[in-house]
Order: sequence, then structure tokens, then C-alpha cells
Amino acid sequence: MICYLDTAGVVWLAEANLTKLSQKVLSLIQAADLRISPTTFMESWRRARWPA
Repeated sequence: MICYLDTAGVVWLAEANLTKLSQKVLSLIQAADLRISPTTFMESWRRARWPA
């Protein structure tokens, strides 16, 4: 199974802030093949390329 992470999910995992994630989400993360959603990827790429 593939699980696509949104921006908040990616940030919370990077910060190891698992308290923000429900038990259901944590179990899906453990069982799934994780991917960053295409929208999240494009948002981060745009911000890195053209900072505000």
C-alpha cells in the first residue's frame, strides 16, 4: 500500500512530532510505502527556488 503525506505530515515526521498524528495514521505509516504528495513536493520546490 502507498501512503501519500501532505505538508503537515511531512513536517511532523521530520520533527519527530508524533503526538500530532492519530493511532490510525501511525499504523498506516508503519504498514505503507510512504511518499510525499506531488502537491507538497511542488510547494517545497517552489519555496526553495523562489523564497518569499
